[in-house]
Amino acid sequence: MLDIRRHWKDIVPPFILVVILIIPVHYPVDRYAEQATAQSLVLDREHAVEFSLEPSSSKFSGIVFQAQRAPVAPEDTLMHLTVRDDSGNQLRSIETTIGRAYVADSGAVRFTFKPISGTPYTRYQIKLTAPHVDPEQPVLLLQPEALREKESTDEPIVFQTLVTRPVVGALTYYVLNSDREGEDIYYYWQRGGQVAAGDNPYICALDNTCIHRKNPGHLPLFYWLSAGARQVGFEEFDQWMAFWLPVLVAAYLGIAVLLLVSLYPVSPLLAWAGASFWLFNRWSLYVLHVGQIDFIALFFLLLSLLLLPRRRAVAMVLFGLSLAVKQVAVFLLPVYLIYGWYQAKGDWKLLLRDSVGILLIPLAVSLPFMVDHLKAFIHALTFSVTRSSEANFGAPSIDAVLTLTGWPGAVFMGLLFIGVYVLVGRRLISVVTAACLIFIIFLGFNTVIFNQYFIWLLPLVWMVVLEKMLQKKTR
Repeated sequence: MLDIRRHWKDIVPPFILVVILIIPVHYPVDRYAEQATAQSLVLDREHAVEFSLEPSSSKFSGIVFQAQRAPVAPEDTLMHLTVRDDSGNQLRSIETTIGRAYVADSGAVRFTFKPISGTPYTRYQIKLTAPHVDPEQPVLLLQPEALREKESTDEPIVFQTLVTRPVVGALTYYVLNSDREGEDIYYYWQRGGQVAAGDNPYICALDNTCIHRKNPGHLPLFYWLSAGARQVGFEEFDQWMAFWLPVLVAAYLGIAVLLLVSLYPVSPLLAWAGASFWLFNRWSLYVLHVGQIDFIALFFLLLSLLLLPRRRAVAMVLFGLSLAVKQVAVFLLPVYLIYGWYQAKGDWKLLLRDSVGILLIPLAVSLPFMVDHLKAFIHALTFSVTRSSEANFGAPSIDAVLTLTGWPGAVFMGLLFIGVYVLVGRRLISVVTAACLIFIIFLGFNTVIFNQYFIWLLPLVWMVVLEKMLQKKTR
């Protein structure tokens, strides 16, 4: 019989995770916009907001009105919402105050009720009233007060339906229902089409004629894979995305598995904490939502770091595979070579083997484009170093503050990288710690910063914790 007191660390964390994933939540699924009129913008005992809607999901459980500012009325003003079916049968009736319904953080007026079970696209009639409000002092629900004097406005009333779903269902909806056209993944699809047609996608970098000025600044393995998917029948973007999204999700979940498996022998609690943190932090969810390919490259990088002490040759190839997908970790190349050098104990043949292992896949996928137009290829890949500092979350890097552009702007970051390489060469820090420091420096000093960059650091922090705990156990 299982001794729960002895194995609680193995049982309780996954149990808590499962409970969290099945907790029901109200989640917005549909967005509507109806043309506003002066009468539809105010509420009092003589005027109501009335409309119909057809939620795309079952278990309809609420409505959210997107307000431009807080409704103009006392917080204790009563509001009454009724939901009827097409036959006029009242299904729900909710009475609340403006103070309770208005959500200041999101600027929305929110009504929730017990879920109405029905088939998707069932039609409902909605009526919102303020039964005790004098027409001389009406509730201004959605628009500036001056609009009460107009007959109509071009501004729509925007509202969303809420459905009740478990957390895992809401997250699944968040991932599946994303308009990724215009995101980076969309340009991988387009460049796959160029490659499939026999064109060089890097040529446009020479004269800045790239699609929507999206520079092809990455190594081309995913361009080849994109082209392959298009040639086997996934030609339209939606079809192509339906093919690749499961791959991105698998890489995202694979990283959680790597953290769980590597941390578990040291501490089950730490393992579940690390995996859960990875799965549910804002940056991972964002990257999954927009469909960035960083998960694939990061998965191979982490697998490489975990295998490096025992299977160095395999780890080198996996690192090269990560670079070939997306070379965000390129600044770790000297770290890997330094590590390979002192592991080879001065044997040049072993160091050459490690170098070939890293460069094999990146060179193999890049060679056709390098032969076709080497200058365009180099110009595209170095674009990240010379690009402007417009994307920085409002926190410009030091080179932007000093108005340094191009290669001079990379001096501060480069000097710090060299410091990390020296520490690795003197064996004062491990490869994992060096990788963590490299990405901390990168996030703090790179000219541009995008949301997807943050996910590269997150699992490395947990791997450094793992390393320190292992060192403590061996003392």
